[in-house]
Amino acid sequence: MLEVKEIVEVEEQKVRQDTDMVERYATQAELDLKNVIPVLDEAMADVSQLEKADVAEVRVYQSPPYQVMMVMCAVCVLLECKPDWPTARQVLGDSGFISRLTHLDINNVSDRTYRKLLQYSRHPQFTPEIIGKVSSACRSFCKWVLAIQRYYEVYRTVKPKEEKLKTANEALTVMHKSLARKQEMLKLVKDHLQELEDKYRNSIDEKQALYARRELMKQRMARAHELTNVLAMEKVRWQEQITQLEQRVRSLIGNALLSASAINYFGPFNTEFRHELMQDFQKVLFNNDIHYSADFQIASVLSTASEVRNWISQQLPDDECSM
Repeated sequence: MLEVKEIVEVEEQKVRQDTDMVERYATQAELDLKNVIPVLDEAMADVSQLEKADVAEVRVYQSPPYQVMMVMCAVCVLLECKPDWPTARQVLGDSGFISRLTHLDINNVSDRTYRKLLQYSRHPQFTPEIIGKVSSACRSFCKWVLAIQRYYEVYRTVKPKEEKLKTANEALTVMHKSLARKQEMLKLVKDHLQELEDKYRNSIDEKQALYARRELMKQRMARAHELTNVLAMEKVRWQEQITQLEQRVRSLIGNALLSASAINYFGPFNTEFRHELMQDFQKVLFNNDIHYSADFQIASVLSTASEVRNWISQQLPDDECSM
């Protein structure tokens, strides 16, 4: 496990280093082209906006000014035509002339073409400002020529980097595949190890659960034995409570009638007259065979012992009438 992990970590480190290298190459190539592309786009835009009249203005020259001749010879060189005025007039007369300029394969300009182009572009007067004073159309052509020249000079340094980048990317792809296989192998090892650890952990948990269950069963048996003894002693008390509850159930209606009668009639009378009224009520129930508690007390029927204790704790009187 450790050996496989170390191999994968070494491979991952190498892939990261190579990836960083590839990214640096790509970034450098992008930076090299970043400044020249806008200039090229601007020159292409200027050329594409030229009208037929602008081109015809240049073509009408029988013996063109030196600046116009110089620019058109440079254009002919890039179009791989003979750099002379008759050829330039023929090129200018082509209906697809502007399209040829804007769609020129600038990535495949040869070194030979570049060297021939320098014969014209290095001339001190080969600038858009000077050329523009003679011909506005040639000014755009001049910008186009200079933009392509600058692009070629940059691209010539970028192209080897791009080729090296392509080779590095191919190597990096192979390394990624190799790394993926090793990572998959490491994953299989980890999964197997995790499976063994899970089984071991489950065995330990099961063992502990069995021990805990055994202890729980011992405790339950002990409590069951204790509960059996307690229930045997409670049996007598429960039987007594059942008997008392049965008596209370039989006396429930009578006690309710006595309590209702007391509530309705006891209010304005003293204790002695209340006793006499209660005896009369009890005789009525007795004569109608309605059971009631022999020790009936209205306070015990209509209140609880906790309520009574609460009243007494608040220093209320505890005689029968007050209750």
